[in-house]
Amino acid sequence: MRATILISLAWLSFLLIAPIFSPHNPRQTNPENIQQAPSITHLFGTDNIGRDVFSRTIHGGRRTIFISLVAMTIAIVPAILVAILNSMNSQWFDTIILILLNALLAFPSLLVALVILTLLGRGFFPIAIATGIAQFPFYLQVARNIFKQEQSRQYVIAAKSLGASNLHVTIYHIIPNARPTLVAYASITFAYCIINSAALSLLGLGGDPSIPDWGVMLATGRDAFRSAPWSAFAPALAISFTVILANKLADTLR
Repeated sequence: MRATILISLAWLSFLLIAPIFSPHNPRQTNPENIQQAPSITHLFGTDNIGRDVFSRTIHGGRRTIFISLVAMTIAIVPAILVAILNSMNSQWFDTIILILLNALLAFPSLLVALVILTLLGRGFFPIAIATGIAQFPFYLQVARNIFKQEQSRQYVIAAKSLGASNLHVTIYHIIPNARPTLVAYASITFAYCIINSAALSLLGLGGDPSIPDWGVMLATGRDAFRSAPWSAFAPALAISFTVILANKLADTLR
């Protein structure tokens, strides 16, 4: 448990202080070093316009993770608020929430994100908003189910029999007992946000292609994969490692 948390914190810290470890400017091009293989000078080689892949990977991690954190917040906060309101209201309110939830879950999350990006345009915050809204119904489903399960527990029934209000029971009994599962699924939601935001950037919806971003790097590496596969391997490995850490962290927190 402690090892997973320490590794996750170390990886996150490494990405946040990327400029200290960056040997090159991630946006600087060099026509003389186009698609150079990995070497001592360029640890992960260079891309199709001579930019250092290692520098772009560690700089791109900050942008990708920040987008995913914003998206996770957009998905989680409204979902928990709706789940709390749902636990304190009558059956008809729960029926309406269930109908809306089933309607939202009927559409693939990536398709929902693409529709939202069509309305908002390209860029950092549109991708974060689109990714977060696409993950909202999944987190709401988990939160709603957990709250419904906790409402049938004996301690909740005992608290209500002693005169406790629905708000008191939700805040002081249901939420503390549901917290481990909610926190664990938040980590899983973060992993989905990384994958979906990278996929949207891969499709060319990430805005300025010169800005370091793992999804943008995948798009660049895809075009030059036959001649310079290392330009795609580096961001792909970074995404995979981050998602694996997020899933391990979810198991640890649960």
